[in-house]
Amino acid sequence: GDVIALRAGEECPVDGLVVKGAASFSEAALTGEAVPVEKHKDSTVSSGSLLLGGYVEVQLTAPANESTLAKLQEEVAFAQAMGGQTQQLVDRVARWLLPALLLVACANAVGGTLITGTSFWPWLHRSLVLLVLCCPCALVLAAPIPTTCAIAAAAGHGVLIKRPDVIENLAKVKALALDKTGTLTRGEFSVVAVEDLAGRRQARSVEERQAALRCVAAVEAMSAHPLAAAIVSSVVGCAAEAFEAGGLPDVRKFKNIEGVGIQGHVSSGTSFVSVLAGNAKVLEEVAVTDADRQHFEAFQRTHAHDTVLAVALGGALEFAIALNDTLRPSAQGAIDELRHLGCSVAMLTGDAEPAATAVAQSLGIHEFRSSMLPAEKQAWVATSEKSGARTLMLGDGINDANALAAASVGVAMGEGCMALAARSADICIMSNDLSLLPQSINLCRYARKIVKLNIALVAFIKVATIVLALLGLLPLWLAVLVDAGSLILVLLVSVSVLRYPCWASLDEEVDNPEGDQCV
Repeated sequence: GDVIALRAGEECPVDGLVVKGAASFSEAALTGEAVPVEKHKDSTVSSGSLLLGGYVEVQLTAPANESTLAKLQEEVAFAQAMGGQTQQLVDRVARWLLPALLLVACANAVGGTLITGTSFWPWLHRSLVLLVLCCPCALVLAAPIPTTCAIAAAAGHGVLIKRPDVIENLAKVKALALDKTGTLTRGEFSVVAVEDLAGRRQARSVEERQAALRCVAAVEAMSAHPLAAAIVSSVVGCAAEAFEAGGLPDVRKFKNIEGVGIQGHVSSGTSFVSVLAGNAKVLEEVAVTDADRQHFEAFQRTHAHDTVLAVALGGALEFAIALNDTLRPSAQGAIDELRHLGCSVAMLTGDAEPAATAVAQSLGIHEFRSSMLPAEKQAWVATSEKSGARTLMLGDGINDANALAAASVGVAMGEGCMALAARSADICIMSNDLSLLPQSINLCRYARKIVKLNIALVAFIKVATIVLALLGLLPLWLAVLVDAGSLILVLLVSVSVLRYPCWASLDEEVDNPEGDQCV
């Protein structure tokens, strides 16, 4: 019976009924159908449906017994039963190794007796030793045990790895693309300045200005972006009040405009007024006078290190709003550690160039792209992949989902990361600690070394003992001991992954205002 609000990029946690609004949902996870499904009032919404665009309020009709986290945990358990590329190669070798050694053993027993003319029993003993050595257990377990240990160790620190092959891909990563808002920065914005451009054209009262801002807040309340929450809070005082009866005007035809911002029609008296809020590209969508453009650009220069939004009402530019964010305390240490691991770092953001430049300079990131559309992020990742560099994409929002899917390794990060981003990613970091990323890479590289070491040790032991067996220098009891010992050796070496000391925090993320950097 509870009513929840769903915005773009969010997943419906349980079955429900739409009681307000209209939106486009993806039910691909449930039905396999890629075509979005339109939902409106009185439509049913199934658990696991992803809201792609629009805004709805859903009355829940089932217990809340399913969640994104629960599904991710199931995927982690499933991942531990699957095999990576190295494991699959080892399995193929083991499949032909056993019958090959059986043939060698039979040929040794029969051929040795016929060729030498000696007793059959010594040759049979050698063949039995070979049969004992045919057991491929140690070789088959050389890869999956370290991989499983790595998945378990990562999960214990809030890093959920979905498949074993991700361990290998993450170990080989050489290029990283990082989102800015909510990833390198906290994503906790505050409004620092509002420029009333309409008031410059024609004087208006404080009440009229506030009424216009409430229209803006009404549209922003339907967006899941961190900027939206800051604007709503600055207008109504508390974001929760926006959803109370009479808190904000009604909104219809809400939608996300890719690469620009959001738009909706807000109730104003007896009619509805169009509200468009977003980046500087808003100026290309509405009528803007030369004077308004000059004032907006001057406002941008004044707030060069802030994120500046343009807001239009009724097709005319009304406000310029500046918001700022703070870098995560762990960001600088994480990027330094990534470089130490030999990875190149680039920042991809849809934010304007001044804000992107400020963050990049603060963190020492030399390669960055600003004002990027989701498709442009995806294209950048695809180009990096084609150049031969295994690429990792780290993001937290719906606009990162395509790039996450295109990368060799997609990582969704943050306690509030969008469901679509989490589903597109190969790894989900369930906290806001950026230091977990280089630590995870370090862990996977160590696990990969252990896999190679296990295979090398088992191969050496098998080859050496087979040669000794063919020469008649290995007794049966010692062959049994060597076979069991090689398996125990693989187990002991593999569990070292669980104890690998890679989780020392680079920088604890605490509420320390003096340690945060405004950008």
